[in-house]
Amino acid sequence: MNSSHSFLKVVISLVAVTMVSFAIVNATYALSIKSTVFSPTILKVYTNGVDVNQKEWGPTHYVANLGTTEQKNKKKYYTASFYENRTRNMTSFGGMILNFSNPNKSTIRFNFSLNDGSKKIWKVGNQQFVAFKEKKDKYWESSQAEYGAISIPKGFDGQIYIPFSSLNKEQNKLNLSNIKSWGVSFTLNANQQRRVIFGDFSLVNKRFSFKANKILDQLIIGDDFVQIPVAQSSIAEYTIRSAYKGQPKPVFKMASDLSGVSISKRGTLSISKPIKPQTIRILALSPDGSRSSKAIHLYESWTAHRKASDGVPYKIPNVNQVKSPMHVDSFLVNNRFMHWMRVAIVSTMIILTLIYFWCRRMTIKRYHN
Repeated sequence: MNSSHSFLKVVISLVAVTMVSFAIVNATYALSIKSTVFSPTILKVYTNGVDVNQKEWGPTHYVANLGTTEQKNKKKYYTASFYENRTRNMTSFGGMILNFSNPNKSTIRFNFSLNDGSKKIWKVGNQQFVAFKEKKDKYWESSQAEYGAISIPKGFDGQIYIPFSSLNKEQNKLNLSNIKSWGVSFTLNANQQRRVIFGDFSLVNKRFSFKANKILDQLIIGDDFVQIPVAQSSIAEYTIRSAYKGQPKPVFKMASDLSGVSISKRGTLSISKPIKPQTIRILALSPDGSRSSKAIHLYESWTAHRKASDGVPYKIPNVNQVKSPMHVDSFLVNNRFMHWMRVAIVSTMIILTLIYFWCRRMTIKRYHN
């Protein structure tokens, strides 16, 4: 009796340990980036065609309305920069965190820079990462700079983490011991209005920054532009580029559901039907709960709305729009009709085969008699 009780206890213990181990392995945790708050001197403003209307001004909280008008030089882009002009030693730090809100109805193009006294101004480079964390969310989401800026989505309200390693991808090393100035900049098009709210700056210790970078520096690699199919479907492949080996592979998913558009866990994006041109976002979810995101611009084919001189559209028709060159009754090519025809033919062959063997057997029997 005691032995059976002991055996039962062992079984229960093994089951409990297995369940706990399974829970630990499959649990996700929210990455916490520890930082040290600092108060800079009041930021100065530099613009090249952007009107800045200061609403609230520092030293730790900034609100401004930015606007551009059509300029005589007709530049494509205009920039407003907010910077601290003070020498600092940042060798103990590996990144900066700041609060940011985008109350606008569209994205804001943003960048961060350091000036170490050399001729080069260090900015977040293309294909380098930063991370966002919404106030309502506990997970960080990585994103990459494209076309010289970081796109902050509309409605974003939270923190932005800028690793200094994303500024330092060339042979020349960034000298953090002699930072002459640092700042944030916003890029606008002509005749564009934006409201920016940012502040609450903090610096991330190098050790904590290295730990965060190891988890967050995973970027989605693949096409930025994908054509909407004119017939059949469009397919694009995406992979993950990790700066550190041995990291668990993330799985892909859509940031939001969209009819006709899907992505497999391994990163195959499929567009199965014509949809409106738009920008979509895909996510790569890591087991630790962190995410990477990428914006993909869906565009129409040049043939979508064009016609030849005789009025015939260039657009390739779908299969169901192509008329058959053979004038065959639809009933005769119906799937159900074809199925029953196959059944009838097979049944007839079986019956004829059975009749053949029966006749052969009767012939042999008569011969012997």
